[in-house]
Amino acid sequence: MLKLTKSLLFVGVFLATTSAATAGDPPQALGLVATAEPIPIHCEGAECSVNLSAFCLQQKRRSPAPSDLYRQATAGAVQVSARTLGGAQVILDEKDLTFRPDPDYTSVRVSIPRAAVTTLDIKTLRLTVGRRASLLPIEAPASAGLDAAIGPHREIAARFFEKSDSRAKAVHMVNRLINELPRTSASNPSQRHSAWEKASNAQPNGDERQWVDELYRNCGKAADASPYLSVRQCLADWHHRSLSNTNKSFWSALAGV
Repeated sequence: MLKLTKSLLFVGVFLATTSAATAGDPPQALGLVATAEPIPIHCEGAECSVNLSAFCLQQKRRSPAPSDLYRQATAGAVQVSARTLGGAQVILDEKDLTFRPDPDYTSVRVSIPRAAVTTLDIKTLRLTVGRRASLLPIEAPASAGLDAAIGPHREIAARFFEKSDSRAKAVHMVNRLINELPRTSASNPSQRHSAWEKASNAQPNGDERQWVDELYRNCGKAADASPYLSVRQCLADWHHRSLSNTNKSFWSALAGV
């Protein structure tokens, strides 16, 4: 069973170790962790969005920033579906999706203009990520390095990030909690309870449910004790640390490739 430590509740963002890069260089390619089940997309204001678990595919390239835009390496790997107001099931056009780090390489925000879904029942918006999904920086030129990153290296990455062990299930569940909580404001007890109900229904059994429950309650206590911390930020910190540790194991595996 996974163990919870006090360090998991320390808030801070730790970017992947990268070599020095020129400011004008494009950022690294990213992998997206496949979804175990479709993730609901929530709309707020003029935008609908969801955050996905991600990881670094090119250790020696610069870490991405929220201002960097990405595109799918293979069309259709990420799909957003919904029902029309008439009840028909549709897949949104890929051109309506925007991909950008939020705020670093372990979390990618997928956003859709609300204007693009006016004919849809927004309560039915769902996103799925297929296995081996990757993202490329929009401004990155074609190169052998990118081909290796989204090809053989992405295949190796699947062994680390797309497993069905307790750690992977915990990451899925924490990411679902992050998406169910308010993005820009502190959550109240009712919102926290609702988020937990939705996330735990997607992962009803196993040690990881009990472990994430403990993490969630401790994040609630930490947020209640600090005016500078939200439950979502606390969970996002653990999510980043967990994926960063897995990323380091992946990089070690690439050392002999």
